[in-house]
Amino acid sequence: MSLVVPDTVLVIDRGVAAVRVLRALQGRGIKAVSVHTDLDATALHTTLADESVLLGPTTASYGDVLKLVEAARQAGAQAVHPVTVELAGLEDAVLAAQLEWLGGTLHVPVELAVGDGVVEARCTEQSFPLPPVASRSAEVVTGLDLTCATLTGQAEGVARDGVAVSVDILAATLAPVTAVHLPSGDDVWVDLAVAPGSRPVDPLLAVLTAWGPDRDSAYDRACEAWDHLDIEGPVVPRPEALGGPS
Repeated sequence: MSLVVPDTVLVIDRGVAAVRVLRALQGRGIKAVSVHTDLDATALHTTLADESVLLGPTTASYGDVLKLVEAARQAGAQAVHPVTVELAGLEDAVLAAQLEWLGGTLHVPVELAVGDGVVEARCTEQSFPLPPVASRSAEVVTGLDLTCATLTGQAEGVARDGVAVSVDILAATLAPVTAVHLPSGDDVWVDLAVAPGSRPVDPLLAVLTAWGPDRDSAYDRACEAWDHLDIEGPVVPRPEALGGPS
């Protein structure tokens, strides 16, 4: 991975993880470009980006390698970040177009536990490979900005004891979002895929992360934060991990 940070990056995913990468790019002064279709023209990954390239009328366009590479050229991007996308032939096509491929696997001293929309993270002495955009809980316990690290392949931070838990916030209906109210506190984080005025592109509206000195405390804090989280418009049931219906 190159240590030269590009001026413009095309982010080819959508949803919570893509929004995190877009914000990370913008935080470093890099032009962040997304892709969208007619069906998600008001989605947050579309409106948040500095520029968004229309791929086509339906979400099937996200699977078209040639359209994605052409979108990068159209935007003047020097690099492409796949976020969580795994598409056969895409990396080869990006490299063949003389563009940089970002988002390689990182080795980080953290152990993740991956089931039913919940991720628990705690620091370890041994390093484990993490995907291009790891759970927010991994960043909380390691003190690393892993999203930014995917741009350079390097990360430095100060680990903290305890446990962080990330819980998926899922909608039962995909109605437009009318308002968002977030919990406060320096031990709670909410990564959103939606904003007022946007229509969800899939049921995953947000990821709620909370930290505690131990597992029980982390879940208690997550439950408390859930009580102060309100995404108006869609029907959003309480997650099962936080005492919601099974």
